[in-house]
Amino acid sequence: MDAIDQKSFATPVAYRAALASGSLGVLAAGCLIAADQLRAWRVASRPVVRFLFSSHDVATIFQSMLLVLAIVVAHRIYRQRLAGVGLGSVVVSVTALSAIALLQALRLVNIGPDTLYMVPQGLLGICLVVTNVRARKVLPAPVVGVGVVAGLGLVMIAASLLVVIGYFGLGALSGPIRASDEQARRVNRIVHLNLDAGTLLGKPAYPVWILLVARALHLRAPRDRFSGTL
Repeated sequence: MDAIDQKSFATPVAYRAALASGSLGVLAAGCLIAADQLRAWRVASRPVVRFLFSSHDVATIFQSMLLVLAIVVAHRIYRQRLAGVGLGSVVVSVTALSAIALLQALRLVNIGPDTLYMVPQGLLGICLVVTNVRARKVLPAPVVGVGVVAGLGLVMIAASLLVVIGYFGLGALSGPIRASDEQARRVNRIVHLNLDAGTLLGKPAYPVWILLVARALHLRAPRDRFSGTL
């Protein structure tokens, strides 16, 4: 199969995988935010909240796996034209996405804490920020802006978890934090405010960015101008 045939076959694969990944990401973000708000305001039963969290986990698993496929295929075909996205960024992104999918899958069978996936998610956030900043001459400014916001939001989520572990210890991963003094309660409030802000910023913006890049792939590929922004 020559280079032209490879591109004609692989470009739709990357586009459809990215489109499906972004769509599942929107679903995952909606389920997570709805579950958080329903639980906080106590306006839904525990089974409903648990169903929404589980739906988020399942959607995140498939979202991550599909995005890995999109990244690998796009990089293989357009690696000579990559602008701002080196092999290192691709490897780190694929590793982070694989870790997210694995940790979420383990959680579905009650293995491990339900928040540990936030650590590789933060690593993915760093890659998003770096990739968009480096590709700002290739991507439209609005797409870059959405990508940077998404990345910063994911980093904020991971930072919240790391602060909790650093301050309260690994035991905080096993259940609700029980702050024993005023300083601990203050730290707990700040961490949760940062977590909420990161979730509202990063979780919706992340799949929207994927969809925007998928659109760029779809529009530019027929003219052979796509520069591998995934």
